[in-house]
Amino acid sequence: MKRVSAPKSIRMERKAKTFLQRPLPGPHVRSACVPLSYVLKVVGLAQTMREARKMLSTRSVLVDGKTIAEQKFPIGLMDVVTVGDRSWRIIFNEMGQIIAKETKDNRTKVCRIEGKIRSKGGKIQISLHDGRTIFSKEGKVGDCMLISLPDGKLVKIYAMEPKMNCMIIGGKHVGKKGVIEEIIPGTATRIPQVKCDIGGVSSTTLKGYIFPIGDFKLE
Repeated sequence: MKRVSAPKSIRMERKAKTFLQRPLPGPHVRSACVPLSYVLKVVGLAQTMREARKMLSTRSVLVDGKTIAEQKFPIGLMDVVTVGDRSWRIIFNEMGQIIAKETKDNRTKVCRIEGKIRSKGGKIQISLHDGRTIFSKEGKVGDCMLISLPDGKLVKIYAMEPKMNCMIIGGKHVGKKGVIEEIIPGTATRIPQVKCDIGGVSSTTLKGYIFPIGDFKLE
């Protein structure tokens, strides 16, 4: 894709290149993901696309604990990329750009519940923000689940409720951490909102921008 049509979430040098690699369709929306080869270059493991392809061909790159060799594989929020004994977690910075932050925890991941339906046999099927589906009676839409990697088993629920630590993933406060103060229900003319304490200042943002993380450490 051309640079001018690239989403704002992609961090790139000004006037550096005309074209950028487009991520394949997958678990993350195109406006909030980057190709795997981009991540390898951002963290300094590859300088060129050729080097990234060579590294992926060795099948030494893991995403959420699973081997990935496709250079255009979409990488998005909270995904964990591992190469050797080093791992990086994908988050947003305060400019809304996708960045890779080195982490020592490559065995867990936080996913937000985006949908919940009853499937055949009476089981409750939950859809998560990274494309996963799991069966569980716990949690509601908007809550987050701490899951283990790579098996994707539920470890803990982080509810969308007052006093819960959260991360802002959209709007003017994107990339910041806060504490939920109040859930403001939506009406026929107003989208549901959440009031948060962000750095000691009470601010209101859309409920869809709230990502509860509880006691989970992003480091």
